[in-house]
Amino acid sequence: MSAAFLILAFIFIFDVGAKKKVVLKNPLVPKEALVNETVRNPMTGPIIRQAGFKYNCNECHQHLQPPEVPRSLIAAHQNIIMEHGVNKNCYNCHHRTDREFLYDIDHGKIPITESARLCGKCHGARYNEWVIGIHGRQHGFWDQNKGEPAKVTCAACHNPHSPKFKPMKPLPGPIRQNFSTQKERKHD
Repeated sequence: MSAAFLILAFIFIFDVGAKKKVVLKNPLVPKEALVNETVRNPMTGPIIRQAGFKYNCNECHQHLQPPEVPRSLIAAHQNIIMEHGVNKNCYNCHHRTDREFLYDIDHGKIPITESARLCGKCHGARYNEWVIGIHGRQHGFWDQNKGEPAKVTCAACHNPHSPKFKPMKPLPGPIRQNFSTQKERKHD
């Protein structure tokens, strides 16, 4: 009995008589595609870097009278392209007199670091999905005993002036490992 057991153990351990298994390799994914950063680097405060210097928004805008009608963007803003639906006016989102804040449609001020609150005013359903964690990106810890979870703002992925994603080249899909031969499979 023990001899039979040893023979069976030898067969299972060394896979005697089994057909050679083919293991497929996944295509290589470019290293730059495996980054842990967001698509954009949103403002973490009302600071802009220009020509090696740091400015807050009001340093320039305190000397400028805000126009009543939108006009061509100049200076630090000349590269902004507005492609945000019917939002063609800067003051739909930016506070007219205090450029350190965004404009709340309830006539309040929203800090730039809380820009998701502003996005939620028009994009309520998507904002609610972001709040509960089914839209957007979260990082940190799921197990809050190990640390805090963290969410990135809308502007970390979407350019607020042109939020639609530009086309991206897809990464290769996964390869299904199949260790049986075609004849051995009964169902797929």
